[in-house]
Amino acid sequence: MKPDATVQSASARKVIVVLAALMTVCLVSLIIAGVASLISLAERIHPIAGTIVFWSVCAVAGFFALYCAITYARLPGALVPPEEDSGPKRSWTSLSGGGFSCPQNGEHCVSEHSANAKWSA
Repeated sequence: MKPDATVQSASARKVIVVLAALMTVCLVSLIIAGVASLISLAERIHPIAGTIVFWSVCAVAGFFALYCAITYARLPGALVPPEEDSGPKRSWTSLSGGGFSCPQNGEHCVSEHSANAKWSA
């Protein structure tokens, strides 16, 4: 890779990260404004209703944050790549090339089996 391409890639990555962070801040501020409006509306109806809505929203947000943390913690570990590049009997190139012989008669490849199959009516 050319040095110019590396610099361009790094600068593009920085711009994307900054835009993603800015969009996240905007989205969070919209959510907070909506919740504040909902609490204000409930407070106009009755002061206790505003308190109930506030603590309900806090409880729901806390529940979902805890649920996401527990679900993330319960995920299985990352897959570990195999130590060998090929298997004990066949390599990946033989899988893509259809180099297996037919289990029925051993005369042709398995990939040719469907093309040469005789259909009975």
